[in-house]
Amino acid sequence: MHDSRKITSKRSNGPKRTSPPISPTTCRSPHSRNIAASARFHFSRIFKTFTSYAPHQYLLHTRLKHAEMMLRNTSMPVADAAFASGFNSLEHFTKSFNQQYGLPPAKFRTTATPANTAPPLF
Repeated sequence: MHDSRKITSKRSNGPKRTSPPISPTTCRSPHSRNIAASARFHFSRIFKTFTSYAPHQYLLHTRLKHAEMMLRNTSMPVADAAFASGFNSLEHFTKSFNQQYGLPPAKFRTTATPANTAPPLF
């Protein structure tokens, strides 16, 4: 863990910015890509610490829970439930749903009972 006092003191004692503002050209530099990759890794690590999910896993889990509720509580076609839950591919939705619930979405619908409450976020 970082000591926030060290970070704050380094930020306040550091040099003032003298470079031009960030533009699309400066964002293409290898240095900028390295910083972005580092920030993305750090964000993912912190996110997983607090949620127990990597960001992509959390998003997939949340979308699947939303689709599950739609399949349980509406007569919406499976494809519409998939797209309404944020999936861009019916194939990806079906594969992910089958992995999570052990049944394809259409079969899940015929065996699932309606739920009266909203699912937890995670």
